[in-house]
Amino acid sequence: MKAADENLAIELSMAELREVAGYAVACAEPALAIFEHERSDDRRPRAAIDIARAFADGAARTKIIRDNAWAAHRAAHEAREAGQAAASDAARAAVSAASA
Repeated sequence: MKAADENLAIELSMAELREVAGYAVACAEPALAIFEHERSDDRRPRAAIDIARAFADGAARTKIIRDNAWAAHRAAHEAREAGQAAASDAARAAVSAASA
């Protein structure tokens, strides 16, 4: 890779960002069942996926999406600390969906 290539940026339209978010939600949703089975009282990853889906469906891109991504990130960390690696990984998928 040339040094100039390091500065390249990929610009996405809002429609493309919504497509990426929708795809990330579709990928994260199946894993959510793993998290909810292990940590049924923790709704943070579900909330992150729900808000990401709303964005993909046309809602505004707001700080609420980031806040939910951070909350799901904390849920992933807590699951990892509790020795629930699969639940942690599932929550990280929700983080990715809300970060798309």
